[in-house]
Amino acid sequence: MYLLRYAVLLGCLGFALPWLNAQNALRFDGNGDWVNLSLTGTSLATPDPDFSLSLWFQTETTSTNPSCSGNFRRLLSLGGPSTRFEIGDCGPDLRIFYAFPGDNLSPTIMAGLTNDTWYHLCLVKLGNSLQVFLDNTLIYTRTINASSPLLFDLFRLGHWPGGGTPNQDWLGTVDELQLYDAALNPADLCAARFCPASGNEANLFAYWTFDDPSIVPGGNNTAITQVTDYSAAGTNVGTFATPATSPFALTGATSNFVANNAPVVFPALHDLGLEIRDYPYRNNLLPGICDGEPIHVCLDDNGQTPGPYSNVTVQWEQSDDSGASWGAVPSPDFIDFCFPVQPGQITVPCAGSTTGFVDRKYRAVSTVTGPTGEQCDYVSEEYHLQICCPITGANPTISPAGPFCEGETADFQVVLNPSDLFVANLGANVTVDWFFKDPASGRTPLPTYANQLSFTYPTWTAPFPPGGTPGSYCFEAEVRNCQGKLATFDICVTVDAQPVCGTIEGSPLGSPQNLTLLSTNPRVYEICPGNDAKLEIASPFLYCIPQWQYSFDQLAWTDMGLSNTIQNLNVIPGHHYPWPAGADRVYYRIQCNPLSMPSACDPCFSDTVELRLQPTPAVPLISGPTQVCVEDLPATLTISNPAAGYTYTWYHDGLAVGTGPNLLTSDGGCYWVEATNGCHSVTSAQHCLDLCETIARISCPLAPNECAQAGQPITLSACSSENTCSGNTGNALTYQWSTGDITCTITDTPPASGATYSVTVTDPVTGCVGVAQRTVVPCDF
Repeated sequence: MYLLRYAVLLGCLGFALPWLNAQNALRFDGNGDWVNLSLTGTSLATPDPDFSLSLWFQTETTSTNPSCSGNFRRLLSLGGPSTRFEIGDCGPDLRIFYAFPGDNLSPTIMAGLTNDTWYHLCLVKLGNSLQVFLDNTLIYTRTINASSPLLFDLFRLGHWPGGGTPNQDWLGTVDELQLYDAALNPADLCAARFCPASGNEANLFAYWTFDDPSIVPGGNNTAITQVTDYSAAGTNVGTFATPATSPFALTGATSNFVANNAPVVFPALHDLGLEIRDYPYRNNLLPGICDGEPIHVCLDDNGQTPGPYSNVTVQWEQSDDSGASWGAVPSPDFIDFCFPVQPGQITVPCAGSTTGFVDRKYRAVSTVTGPTGEQCDYVSEEYHLQICCPITGANPTISPAGPFCEGETADFQVVLNPSDLFVANLGANVTVDWFFKDPASGRTPLPTYANQLSFTYPTWTAPFPPGGTPGSYCFEAEVRNCQGKLATFDICVTVDAQPVCGTIEGSPLGSPQNLTLLSTNPRVYEICPGNDAKLEIASPFLYCIPQWQYSFDQLAWTDMGLSNTIQNLNVIPGHHYPWPAGADRVYYRIQCNPLSMPSACDPCFSDTVELRLQPTPAVPLISGPTQVCVEDLPATLTISNPAAGYTYTWYHDGLAVGTGPNLLTSDGGCYWVEATNGCHSVTSAQHCLDLCETIARISCPLAPNECAQAGQPITLSACSSENTCSGNTGNALTYQWSTGDITCTITDTPPASGATYSVTVTDPVTGCVGVAQRTVVPCDF
């Protein structure tokens, strides 16, 4: 029974599945079927209210009697004390009738009708003016000459406001009723007839779609006691008529909810959210980015990405003036509902910018096209993204530039010389903080010079460098733009000492940046390719000018920086000096030259530091099934080439779902694995897993014995069973009935007490099995 209930749930709740967009309508049998809505105490019960109405309808059997005497079938009505307003058909025409204080109108022809054809009715009452439209064409207009205000206390669908009217109730189908407590623009209301309302429209009093999740079209809906109101208030529900005879049956093909829905265009993409996140990891929502950075953009429909839809096009728009004007996004990446935007696509005019940023808004306009060209446009929410210009550079200078000997004094003139106009003009989001760095006291803030591009630093005395080694003394500027984007620029002078060689290590000492210590003697580090690193002096170099050098073979050495306590090696392997083909390590040392030249002192040499490149891990290979039956879950996915020491993280449709060489899963979708050795990260190809299900279905008894009369054979069919992966149905599946039959239909005579029939359906392609049951109790007529 579990599999049967699951199959029925999919069939009945198809409206919740975005690829189905199922719709229902309400079919009236013309004899006691109607829906009531009390207006007492509402805005439509005020004297002489304005109102508007939009409704799709079909008539099934229009009368040929033009007199409308005893055959005026009401489609809708409004009533109250001394007030009647009715629209229906007879003759066979769409007619209007009203009886207002001092103004009466006999049933008047507005338009001819054709049976079993969908029409859209649109009417607007504004003051004493009444306009009626059919399929967006004005078919009736009248000035009401009531002697006193109209008073309504009841709205009915399918019946007049008064008592019994045999054979004058609506015979046909209605769908998508929208009732407003205000006079809307008729052109707007009628033009939107193919587009479902969102429910949040202004002045929407009641919205009846006849699409409750629990409705079974043409099935047993007797548990449904009212018509749901899908307006924002949700309080104006419709109640079913309860006449003495022939109320709504709510079961069967008529007098019930049916699948014969109006030609409304779906999907309805109201109120789509818009999210912009980091790319490719999709972390938190982004308030802003730097010019040219990648992002990931997704529309959101109640927590899911919309689509895919074959009849929807999306036009992405942007505004740089707070939404005053919008234009198409020029980036080619902005397509569909969810997509990555590659680096370099989102740019702003940074050259010459005095602010350093642009506040940009994005939105999506989704156009849904119906089968005959009808179109509905839906605008998503707006997303504000601040796009910041990068801080491209500065050329800081210091005068005098040195070098200095300990004890010398100087008044420094420090100038930042920024390359960007928005830094040179110190835009609203730009800050400049200055620091002074020396080997003894480290990095000291200089708040006196905050947000200054140049300043004079008075009477500085060159100190004896710590440990007697040459030291660098730097002014550093931290320049920040919007979104916390930071660039650091510094300018340094040196203080000399006498040559005594010490040692060098990775920087910072004890915990070098991006370096892993493999050996201390000799000192060997491992580094991730593409990372930057620094080396610094570990023990003193006295009285000399340290000359940093590098080599690939420890035979030929090339000079690098002079007088630096800390040597920035930049990105390894570096573009600032060429690496020989096949090289996987580089060596560094200091040649310490005397402070004064010529000198009788020979240079001394530090220890040699080796930096080795860490190798890249192999790309993981995923093995496992690509299709699995739901009854065989969970499935196991395995990395076929695991390596010791690597961390493997499994992702399912972008979310991390597990670690290790194996993954046990019960979810369909695409999986991939990220492998990392703490340095490199590589990602496998996607491995997609489809969940296959054989959905078994048993029909009701078929003709000629639909009612299962006692003693008569019945025919049951499971031919509508299907497999969700292979698409097999009917005779492409195999069947095993509880009766022993193996065809998709059986004929059997159940006992008078009834019988329960079950069928096991197997898909020969996927091997998936589904089971359904149906109990048949004969009727004794």
